[in-house]
Amino acid sequence: MGNPTWKQYNVSISGGGENNTYRSSVTYNKNENQNMFVGNNREEIMTNIRNVLNIGSNLTFTGDLTFNTSNTKLNGMSLNDYSSSHIYENIIDDSGNKLVQTRGLYQPFKESMEAQGYPYNWDYNLLQEHENKNNKIQTTMARIQTSLKYDITDHLFLQGSYQYEYTSNETSRLYNEETYFVRNLVNINTTLNSESNELEGPYPKGYIITKGDDYRKSYSGRIQLNFDKSFNNGFHKVNVIAGYEARKVKVNSTELTQYGYDPQALTFKNVPYGESYTPLLSFRSQPLQDPTSLFEDEDRFISYYGNAAYTYNNKYTFTSSVRLDDANLFGSSKEYRNIPLFSIGGKWNLTKEDFINDGVFSKLALSTTYGSNGNVDTNTSPF
Repeated sequence: MGNPTWKQYNVSISGGGENNTYRSSVTYNKNENQNMFVGNNREEIMTNIRNVLNIGSNLTFTGDLTFNTSNTKLNGMSLNDYSSSHIYENIIDDSGNKLVQTRGLYQPFKESMEAQGYPYNWDYNLLQEHENKNNKIQTTMARIQTSLKYDITDHLFLQGSYQYEYTSNETSRLYNEETYFVRNLVNINTTLNSESNELEGPYPKGYIITKGDDYRKSYSGRIQLNFDKSFNNGFHKVNVIAGYEARKVKVNSTELTQYGYDPQALTFKNVPYGESYTPLLSFRSQPLQDPTSLFEDEDRFISYYGNAAYTYNNKYTFTSSVRLDDANLFGSSKEYRNIPLFSIGGKWNLTKEDFINDGVFSKLALSTTYGSNGNVDTNTSPF
């Protein structure tokens, strides 16, 4: 374990004129020994650009661009690595040589299998695992936000906005032949063929690499009408919004594992998926499963909403809201596709009353709300 360090460098610039303002910044972060584990390092670059343009006396355009990219190496020990080792078990001797530690099968049994010609040495050492870790994550995020606002009057304006967001995570876990994961997987699935009297198994010798790619794209658009006005020197205040929103989220992910991988030639060997094998110390054969996974999902949402609030003399506030959500994941029945939500409420600002405003309370209010609310559960459906 080691002391974590964090370095950050930032450059920003801003300016503008009578009808335009802009601001941009670039930030570089470098984290070493995250969570105090040596080998867990992360580098990140964050870029932000914002521009506000007054097209006319009543029309304003706002644009924002965000781009982040990071590279993470998770090659340090984890709490699970430490907890799986015996408390008083030595990792190295006084000369710095690695010692065999308890892991998996009975050690004399593993040594006897190695003597019979099993593919790999079956010893385990925590330091050796740490030295041979090779885990990487590359993350990219880009977001574009645009907004167009039109002032109809001093108290009424119409605003339309659009957002596009893209996120990708590319992971790589490379296990070389010095890792216990490779040696144990190949050995535990190696058995003696009774006919040929030779050792054989489904997994070839060599590196094992697992690559995963996750991509997420989201699109959202909104148009909203806003009204905000005070009357009689603030004695009456009215705030009303009404809008429409549409959103789509699409997710794709894949994960692929290759065996007998050669990182220099970028080649790998085929594994006989579907065929049945009997692992070592097992009395039942089982088909070899392909760990490849593919996933794709697309969700679409449409919402109509409105909120209204009225405040009298800064003491009494009455609120109401209504919302209708429509989504593609509720099923084909309109009963589940269209979900109406509503609320009504009130608030009494007690500190504005003469019988409460005695200096004891700086802010005291009584509020109540009644209605129906909730979130969309993307993991269930009525069908």
